[in-house]
Amino acid sequence: MKTALLYGQRDLRIEETPMPEPGAGEALVRVTACGVCPTDVKRYTGVATPPHFPFILGHEAVGVIEKLGPETGDQNYFRVGDRVIGGNIITCGCCESCRSGKLETVGLGSCEDQKVFGVDVDGGFREYTVMPLSIMEKMPDGMPDNIAALTEPISCCLNAIEKADIQFGETVVIIGGGFMGLVQLQLAKLRGATVIVTDLLDERLETAKQLGADLTVNPNKADLTEALKQLNAGSLADVVMCLVGTQSMLGQALSVLNRGGRVVILGGAKHGTTVNIDPNVIHYKQLSVLGSVSYTASGFKKTIKMLAEGKFAVDVLQSEIISIEDLEKAFVDVENAKGLRKCVVF
Repeated sequence: MKTALLYGQRDLRIEETPMPEPGAGEALVRVTACGVCPTDVKRYTGVATPPHFPFILGHEAVGVIEKLGPETGDQNYFRVGDRVIGGNIITCGCCESCRSGKLETVGLGSCEDQKVFGVDVDGGFREYTVMPLSIMEKMPDGMPDNIAALTEPISCCLNAIEKADIQFGETVVIIGGGFMGLVQLQLAKLRGATVIVTDLLDERLETAKQLGADLTVNPNKADLTEALKQLNAGSLADVVMCLVGTQSMLGQALSVLNRGGRVVILGGAKHGTTVNIDPNVIHYKQLSVLGSVSYTASGFKKTIKMLAEGKFAVDVLQSEIISIEDLEKAFVDVENAKGLRKCVVF
């Protein structure tokens, strides 16, 4: 079977490899589609390192169950032939977070001994993969495979939006107009918010306008604070969603919030990044600063339902369908902020 193997920094090779065998609690899945994420690109470029080389990236996989592992009873929820959507966080079930219920209130990423499919264990950029049953959901009838592959990243956005507790009529600033920012734009609009999107790339701002942004701002060309005041009759933002991890990001987010506002940080920063902020700004304006990573099990199911109901402009979000032979080119495009979500289809 064809497999994309990462041998080292910028060393990706498409090779023939043996078929894997599922163990207990696992399934052999024939991969039909797998999304390309910036997290994959970080490992390709050497910003982050996989646990071993060669390694198989890809943590947004969907496909068809070809074989169930041993000790899988007849009453199991899954059957051979089921079309399935893979999550990626394999929780331990034993740590304090798993036992206390934080997985549903905070996110599966709160597990203290998690393994991530395609990050810690070999993933989905291959024709057949092994996947734990615990991270899979059944795919609705009629849902295209490439659309189903959007479930995991959109469910991460949903978790962040729910943490922000956006209310009807509030003003939301989204810093970063890439894929995740454009998903958050659509989710915030579904909650009845006024939404401002900022980005340094004008083409992304144009896409944000198409998706319903009430205002777009390129910080190199306009002042966000003044633009907010003009839009809101002198008022600022109630919520800021941070999708980029720059050093100045948090300070900028805090500066444009009304009293009692919330900041949610979803975009990761480079290791070692630090910020200097005045704690009195948080104290006297009674601001909340929240972090969000991963998704909840219920949010994953909600996302599948929303995708099936056509709640997202997926034709805009998913900019290119590619073959596994074009995966390295896709990594380079993502590195250079070219296009939005790309998806490998087998």
